[in-house]
Amino acid sequence: MNSDYRPIVDQQAPKTRFLDRRADGLVTLARNPVPVLPMLGGVDPGRPGSGVTAYRHFESSLFGAAARRFAARVSGTAVADTAAAGTAGDDQDKQLAVAAAACAKAAGPEAAVAAIVGIAAETLAFLSTAEIDAMAAWIATQPCGRQQRADVALYMKLISAIGARDPAAMAELGEAILALPATRSNTEIWLAAGSALVGHLTLGRREAALKLVSQHRARLAPIARGDLAARIALAHAGLTVGRGRAASGEAKGR
Repeated sequence: MNSDYRPIVDQQAPKTRFLDRRADGLVTLARNPVPVLPMLGGVDPGRPGSGVTAYRHFESSLFGAAARRFAARVSGTAVADTAAAGTAGDDQDKQLAVAAAACAKAAGPEAAVAAIVGIAAETLAFLSTAEIDAMAAWIATQPCGRQQRADVALYMKLISAIGARDPAAMAELGEAILALPATRSNTEIWLAAGSALVGHLTLGRREAALKLVSQHRARLAPIARGDLAARIALAHAGLTVGRGRAASGEAKGR
């Protein structure tokens, strides 16, 4: 047992700090907008009705409450969760307010995609299908949702597909987004590529998953090195990504 007299847990802490090794991935895994845990692991801890008890002092619970407040506010429905926000919830409320403002003033397709994906990244893990559909309907009325470019419409459809946990639609829409020429942020790439990867794996299409990773290896590698959910999804495809490996040799078959 760990104790002050025999600090088993703590004795390697200086080395861990020096190497900048963290366990943050375990904490943030359930908050990932791509439903890796729900669709590949069979657990959906962030969503209402999951059986997981929300606790106002847990960061994930605070993030979930903020996401539900945001969805209720933009869709004009009653706020279902009125729990005290706390520091993490306050920060999340502010971040979502900034994302909503960006959506409301998006002047071009790049800004529109960034706003849509920004909202999705902070909310999808915590909302029910109905809440996601209502939020998507609100986005569609905003300048960011009315931009006339193919990837804007595809991201909008992808949000609804993720909400419905529809693997076929996730795979199709994710692949379609990745096929379009555009410079994308890591969050935008992961929402599309991760959804396609999880969709293929859920449907048992391992060859399609491997082909997807092969085609987009250079873009997926840096994401996977910093994202536990991405590494888990790749592992389900039979691939591993070394955290310290160079970008040119990031993924290989086991």
